[in-house]
This record gives sequence, structure tokens and C-alpha cells, in this order.
Amino acid sequence: MATHTDSPAAPSGPRRLKPYQLSIAIGSFMAVFITVSGILPLVTGWENDSPIHREVFGGIPGPLKVAFYTVIPALILWGSFRFADRVRNWERGAPDRRRTTTKNAKNRLRDFRAGVYMQTLLRDSAAGLMHSLIYFGFLILLCHDGARGRSPTSRESQVPAR
Repeated sequence: MATHTDSPAAPSGPRRLKPYQLSIAIGSFMAVFITVSGILPLVTGWENDSPIHREVFGGIPGPLKVAFYTVIPALILWGSFRFADRVRNWERGAPDRRRTTTKNAKNRLRDFRAGVYMQTLLRDSAAGLMHSLIYFGFLILLCHDGARGRSPTSRESQVPAR
């Protein structure tokens, strides 16, 4: 009787879900959810009995509804696969050594200031100016509301109805 077995070694520990697989899983779930949410009310005949409601897709022809519930899930699924490709590229990288030391502190602060002041975008006069106006406008709004102690979503920041 032989005691030698040729079985392969068992893998150590459970297999983990990789980040790129998580991206595909989330995108697939969203695509299926959107598709089911469009088909299920048609099949089951769900209607809202409330006197105050809005008809979903009111006045939109059936072929456009079908196009919506076909194209949107396909685009979300495609986007999740493209994002998964990005995640695979990120997984290949190694950690970067970016510690701030006394030797590189001046260069790090100079590069940070150039990024915050958007100096790289200002090389192109038209696009740089447009991006700067949007960027600095939001910074001013953020500082103004922050100084007053309110957020853009708080009730005090909303104009009362007349």
C-alpha cells in the first residue's frame, strides 16, 4: 500500500475579492438594479394610488423608455469595466516615498502653492482663465459661508419662499 499522494497543496486562507472585481460587481449590481426597476413595474402593473404624485416618464413614448432602460445599464456596466482597468493599473504600483523632510520642504511647499493657485492650468490662457474663475469662485463661496458658520445645505442659507 502506497502512502504517497499526489494531491496539490491546499491554498492558504480564503480567497479575497480583489478591488477591480469589486468595481465590476458594483457596476453589475447597479446595471441589474436599473434594468429590474424599469421592467418590474411594467410586468406587475405597479401604480401609485396617491392623489399627489408624479407620473414616471409621463408623456414619453415606450420606445424611448426601452432605450433608456437598455442604454443606461449598458453604459454603467461599460464604465465599471473601464474603472476596473484603472484599478488594475493602480494595483500594479508601489507605494511612493513622499515624506516631507527639511531638505525637500521648500520644494514641496512651492509645488503645493503652484497646485492651489492653478499655475499649471494658467499656461493655456482661455481654458486656464475659465477654470480659475470657477475654482476661485467656489473657494470664495466656501470661505464666505464657512466664516458665517453655515453650510450650503442648511436652512439659513436658503432663500425663504415668498
